[in-house]
Amino acid sequence: MGRGRATFRNGLPFTVSRDMRRFEDRVANDEVERAAVFDGDGNLIGEFGGIVADNVSIPSSVNVRDMVVTHNHPPDDNGLGNLDPDTAAPSAADLFNSVDRNALAIRAVTPTTVFTVVRGASGWGGSVPDYERSYDAARDRVHGAIRRRYAMRFGMSEEEVPDFSEARRDPDVSRRFRAAGSATMTEDILSDMSRQFGFRVTKQPRSR
Repeated sequence: MGRGRATFRNGLPFTVSRDMRRFEDRVANDEVERAAVFDGDGNLIGEFGGIVADNVSIPSSVNVRDMVVTHNHPPDDNGLGNLDPDTAAPSAADLFNSVDRNALAIRAVTPTTVFTVVRGASGWGGSVPDYERSYDAARDRVHGAIRRRYAMRFGMSEEEVPDFSEARRDPDVSRRFRAAGSATMTEDILSDMSRQFGFRVTKQPRSR
């Protein structure tokens, strides 16, 4: 795998150029997902997506090796998982695609926040199957912690805690899961995985 840049500028190993910020500002509030690929100096390579609300695909013919992929996460009011309107961290699919295509970084933009996952200085540190197994294990640990907080906060046993899928159907369950920490669930999973693979996760308010 390729190596990350040794010198970080503004805390990141790539240039957040004016063109990158303009793209992110333009798509941050969109209801459809759009993506753009930039090189390490912040030069635009291409824009993609805008077809469906929760998916964007960059053609395999586009070389993203050592590039920065940035895209928006349309807000979702279910209050659970990576599409929370305030904390839409890069998803499992975002991470796996970055590893598979050896991108330098993946950025996810919401109306309020920019998340960046940056490849480690020695590469991603594993294969996609390695990441898939690690993601499943980290998700189980994070889910377990959320369920324990839910049980303690609302005076019930862990066996009585609803399934996570209920949060999409029941607003009260969604609010309770948020109170137990579900809004940062994907962030917590990424943080857990970063200790194994050496990638870096940053979260910054989006400048208006």
